[in-house]
Amino acid sequence: KEESSPNADAVGQTLERMLDLMGLQLRAQASASGSNVKVLLSGKDRRVLLQKDGQLLAALNFLLNRMSRRAWPEVGRIQVQCDGHRNRRDDDVVELVKEVASQVQRTGQAKELHPMNPYERRLAHITVRDYEDLASHSVGDAFLKTIIIEKR
Repeated sequence: KEESSPNADAVGQTLERMLDLMGLQLRAQASASGSNVKVLLSGKDRRVLLQKDGQLLAALNFLLNRMSRRAWPEVGRIQVQCDGHRNRRDDDVVELVKEVASQVQRTGQAKELHPMNPYERRLAHITVRDYEDLASHSVGDAFLKTIIIEKR
């Protein structure tokens, strides 16, 4: 059940301030579901967030989650969404991982996925867990890291 909470409101206000400082005309509507917070963005600059596979949206999501550890320690995960991009992107990542995992099972050859942000990597690792004979690990030391899927 989603509801308003002081923490959700603070997250939404903080994100709106960040967007204002970036010169973007967007509004944030935050709601709590348990300890997690979901923020829906709307406004005339939505397209800016979704360019280049939603990299700016992902970066804002990452930054808010890092900030929340200190600013709102009781908040679990924060998920920032805009025009359903997160849901579509999640589906795309899961489908890609399943496809590559099947290839690795068939051929026995390890495969490397394109660089992903922390949220997408987490999705990929969780998806690989469904395959008992496969393992995955991240490679790199930048914000975007690649994932390697291989036989155990």
